Parts: sequence; C-alpha cells; structure tokens
Amino acid sequence: MDPLARLQAAGAQEMAGARRTAQLLAGIGGLYLMHGLGMPGTPALTALRARIEASGLALVLAQLVPMMINPSGVPHALALCLAPEIAALAAGLETALAEQTSTGQGLLRLPGDEQGGGEAFMRAWTGHLHQLAGRARAQRAADVGAGDETAGGACDADVAAGGRPQDAGPTLEPDAQPDEEGITSR
Repeated sequence: MDPLARLQAAGAQEMAGARRTAQLLAGIGGLYLMHGLGMPGTPALTALRARIEASGLALVLAQLVPMMINPSGVPHALALCLAPEIAALAAGLETALAEQTSTGQGLLRLPGDEQGGGEAFMRAWTGHLHQLAGRARAQRAADVGAGDETAGGACDADVAAGGRPQDAGPTLEPDAQPDEEGITSR
C-alpha cells in the first residue's frame, strides 16, 4: 500500500496511535542500537534486546530511529506504524518495559551497583569506550611499528597533532558557551 494513501485514509485517532507507536518504537530502537555503540548490557536491557531479536523486527526498530529524527522520514514511520503488526509489537515491548521497570531496578542498573544508578551506568559506558579507544590506538601503533603503511586509515593524515581533525573548528572549554556571534564567553 502507498504510504501517502495509508496516511490519508487514517483517522485522527489512528494517527495519534501511530505517532505514539512510532515514538515508543524509535526510543526502544535507540536503546537497541546503543548496544552496538558499547552501551553496557544491564539485565533489563539484555532482556529487552532478546525480546526485540525474538520478534524478528530488530531491523525495523533500528530503522525507525533515523526516520523519526529526520522530518522527511516521519511520514514513512507513521505509515509503517499504522500497520496492526507494528502496533502489536509496540504493545508487547511496552509491556516488557513496564515489567522491567516495575522491579524497582530500572533499565540502567548494573549488576552489583546498589546506589550508582544512571551515573554508574554512564561511567561504565564511557570507561568501556575509553578502553576500546585505547586498544584501537595500541593496535594501530603495533601495525605501524610492524611496517604496515596503511594502518590507521585515510583519516590519519587529516588529524592534527592534538588528536582532532584539522578542520574541526574551535574546541569549547567545558564551561564556555558560544554567544550569538559564535564567540565563546564564560
């Protein structure tokens, strides 16, 4: 069915339901995608990810994320979410989320973490990313030391001595904010 025809045929309640479904599934899809970006696997997130994979629609959820953040993708996401199968998936995942959060542990509670919550989760995530970056740097140095001229990829030539791309623009201090003219002030 043509997405535009599906949207035009939908009533106000159907569109509201599709919007809610698209927002929910894009959020859950974002959690699913973040695992690939090194996000720690808490028991709740691991269970949610397993349910997503068991549905066979993990790719659909992953694709909803960019669709919902791009204005031209929203109509396509809404048309997709008008399908009863997608609404059923959303309802099942919403139930799974409610079950996970009703335990009092939340989605981001790491095993053994009694009081850190979200802060401990973020420390674990960023620590993991720093470890991965350190391993990549060590591997690149080993490859270069072994005489592999192609080690490091094409972007190495673009990176200045400070570790930033030469055309990346100015770096803001953590407490500095750009004003209307782009000049930083404290």
